Amino acid sequence: MVKAESILKWSVEGSLLKKLKVIRAQILSKNSDAVAIEDKDLHVTLAAGSGWNKIRSMFKRFDFSEPDHQIDIELPYRVIEKAGRKSWYVKLKHQQDWSDYTMDLLQGNPDPNRVFHISLANLTGKAGDSVALVEDRDYKNEYKKFQSSKKMKKYRAELNRYNRKKGTYGNGDRKDASHKDGVIVGYEDESINRGRREKSRLKEKDFGQARLNKALARKLPKSKKKDIYT
Repeated sequence: MVKAESILKWSVEGSLLKKLKVIRAQILSKNSDAVAIEDKDLHVTLAAGSGWNKIRSMFKRFDFSEPDHQIDIELPYRVIEKAGRKSWYVKLKHQQDWSDYTMDLLQGNPDPNRVFHISLANLTGKAGDSVALVEDRDYKNEYKKFQSSKKMKKYRAELNRYNRKKGTYGNGDRKDASHKDGVIVGYEDESINRGRREKSRLKEKDFGQARLNKALARKLPKSKKKDIYT
């Protein structure tokens, strides 16, 4: 479940919670200074900091969708110390999927350098006392990995088959086969089609009010939409 509080977070549940409880027990048995974070407080931070604080009031009553990508963790667990704080945590696999998921929820990404992880223990047992994880990201390298993934290879193969079937493969018309809801629906200018895909992958540089208004308008009842723009 996604909750919009002082941070935007996805609360851990189900089989993942069971796995994390085992790992947390191992941490406590090997580290005398570690204090467990309670089950109810285990979460993935999707967005936090100044960028999130500017917009969080707009999303408090939103009914967020759940992640539809694979959710798994990297082992072994890790430990980090910073400014008198110490955390034991596990990093999530599929970091780009989590970034894309956050982008879809908020129609932008106010916290683009976040490392998606789950803190299992710290020095106090209070989730808010864990070390925040952010990093400088190499977007060129991310894009290279993204394009070489099995998902994208399959995606491009499907587009090539479509173009060959239509007799448009390699004709230099600067048109791309375009997807809608996972189905190829026709052609559009390549700059529009590729720009849309890239915008959803890279960090959002302009998380402006206009985009927020658009996101709000889609989610609010008609009777409330006019309030956004007044």
